[in-house]
Amino acid sequence: MTIFITTIPDDPKEWAGWLEQHLVGLRLRDVIDELRLLPESTSTPLKVLLNQKQLSEVRQHGLSALSVNQVRTLFSSPESLLELQEDVLLHGGDYWASLPTSAEVQSATDRVKQRLGKSPFGEERAARPTANSEVKRGSRGLLIALTSAAALLLIGFVTWQMQPHGSGSILGQPGLLANDVSSSAEYLNRIADAGNEWFDQHPRDSAELVTLLENVSNDCQILIDAEHLPLTSEERNWFVGKCENWKNEFDTTLASLQSGQLTFEAAKAEADKTMMKLVNVVREGPPAA
Repeated sequence: MTIFITTIPDDPKEWAGWLEQHLVGLRLRDVIDELRLLPESTSTPLKVLLNQKQLSEVRQHGLSALSVNQVRTLFSSPESLLELQEDVLLHGGDYWASLPTSAEVQSATDRVKQRLGKSPFGEERAARPTANSEVKRGSRGLLIALTSAAALLLIGFVTWQMQPHGSGSILGQPGLLANDVSSSAEYLNRIADAGNEWFDQHPRDSAELVTLLENVSNDCQILIDAEHLPLTSEERNWFVGKCENWKNEFDTTLASLQSGQLTFEAAKAEADKTMMKLVNVVREGPPAA
């Protein structure tokens, strides 16, 4: 298995090219998951990292339009990379269309074309070229390029949605939801044990607590969306309903902390209370029928 962040070039001048290949590739989700595990990782949105002028330059000229420090901030804010991928695939200029595609991307594009059926842009009847036909041909080329970009975006989005993308810790640990247990009780106990790791986290300020709350909210969404194969249909419905309630509680605490309605200490206490409830209820399991 490839650990993608180990392939980041040593020379900072090469970072832009490396990142561009992943922005137009199909493994950005894996890169993001790995970057999120780094201690300096933040959740800063793209609009905070790059202003409109800088983003316009990136659309036209690629990441080489940014300084090394700006590229470094993108690495440090992995969530922004998905926003950037969407932006350059939809709004990027000729530069992005000219980037070489990997065999994996080409294969995925071919599959999309097969599913879409025969291209509506069939073979042209032989005709004398005119200025008007050249304009139409140029427009057709642009439309084909946009269709390909949209197809790649669709592939990337579907790939992202089909795979868990939680915090990588606590309730988003790899393998936590694997169907490798002998009973539903064992499965739920494993999730409860993971939840207990929340109390090993010691945020020092509101910013760190915000990150923890954002992560655990994402983790709860994974639990809501998961199949939970070791559980019966009734057990899964019970568990998902509980997870929806806990996610709402974490999100409410997060919103109150960010708005200043709760102090850091009060928000931490609320989050601890929700997680303790989660751990105890999951460990106890659904009520007997």
